[in-house]
Amino acid sequence: MALEPVANQTDMHCAEIVLPERDNHEMRIVGAEEAGTVGLAEGDIVYLNQGSAYGLRPGDQLTVLRDERSISHPKTGEKIGVAVSQRGVVQVLVTETNSAIARVISSCDAIELNDWLRPFIQVPVPLSAKIPPPEKFVPIAEQDTIGYIVSVKDDMVNFSEGNIVNIDLGKEDGVALGDIYYIFRGVSGQKIATILGQLVILMVEEKTATGKVIYSLQELEVGDQVVKKH
Repeated sequence: MALEPVANQTDMHCAEIVLPERDNHEMRIVGAEEAGTVGLAEGDIVYLNQGSAYGLRPGDQLTVLRDERSISHPKTGEKIGVAVSQRGVVQVLVTETNSAIARVISSCDAIELNDWLRPFIQVPVPLSAKIPPPEKFVPIAEQDTIGYIVSVKDDMVNFSEGNIVNIDLGKEDGVALGDIYYIFRGVSGQKIATILGQLVILMVEEKTATGKVIYSLQELEVGDQVVKKH
């Protein structure tokens, strides 16, 4: 059976992710070749505040990130992290001991001074046989791990098929690239869920994961629940 990609490179490289909050990001963009430039994009030269002492080498690729807003759990109200936008990728050209020069090689949105960086990891686009529409009713077993949609890119109130979302389950919960999750709502104490849609996992962090909604039978909301498709 032929396998097809369930997303595209833009979905992967430009998704908004949820990461633990950090007080300080050690590696940042601190300057640009064109002084006063607002909104850096592909081809622009940027200056970094770390260099060879930090482990950077010419040729290294780094993801450009920006903290957007705090994320609290929709059920408990507990703060679980920060929504972080992926702005693009830079490639290191030259390094000094405590600085480096890099070129923007791709951009999703305008890159700005003080955006932070981490090593770029090429995550493969998940492949799947054609995924059928979800069943209308699905049994929920006691051993099933139920999670929640905790954020959606652009902080939308309602969303549907094609949107990128984050859930509060990650590597610690056994989430893996390409997993399919049903989306449902408000079945606490019930054994049968009425399915509203489903999503496919694109990226996985320790405590969160990023997915793309591939089916929606009605408008979805942050706070809707998810359970892995068996």
